[in-house]
Amino acid sequence: MKKRSVSCTWSEIDERTDLPDDILKLIQAAETAIENSYAPYSKFRVGAAAKMADGSLVFGSNMENASFPLCICAEKSCVTNAENNKHGIILESMAITAKHPTRIIDHPISPCGSCRQILVEKEQRQGAPIAVYLFGQTGPIWHFDSAEAFLPLPFDSNEL
Repeated sequence: MKKRSVSCTWSEIDERTDLPDDILKLIQAAETAIENSYAPYSKFRVGAAAKMADGSLVFGSNMENASFPLCICAEKSCVTNAENNKHGIILESMAITAKHPTRIIDHPISPCGSCRQILVEKEQRQGAPIAVYLFGQTGPIWHFDSAEAFLPLPFDSNEL
């Protein structure tokens, strides 16, 4: 038997003032996207914003449903929005955050496994990495150079 390992590496940014203006704008856009969230059951509202290669921003927010398996994640919504409205334009970076009405989220929130897979496959389709910024209402911002950095063993089309 052989033991193997994978690792995950990211940068932690303590102050928003340490970010370039375009990334700060992206982070603010993700916070704004939360306002379109529909989360009457969990109250866990998620917003995502993506910066496209042409400089435009696209948005996504989570949409809950009484039949929980039908819920849509903010990240999936954002990638779908980019595919439909900016088809053929590289998705360069994405910021993802969350908000809850009864507690402060003081740490970065991470995409679910399904959303990680969608982000990695988007990277593969476009042939370019997607820089990902994860953050809460307070606390540090985590920066990943690519989505594959936090899903190092993705399922891909080579498996089909």
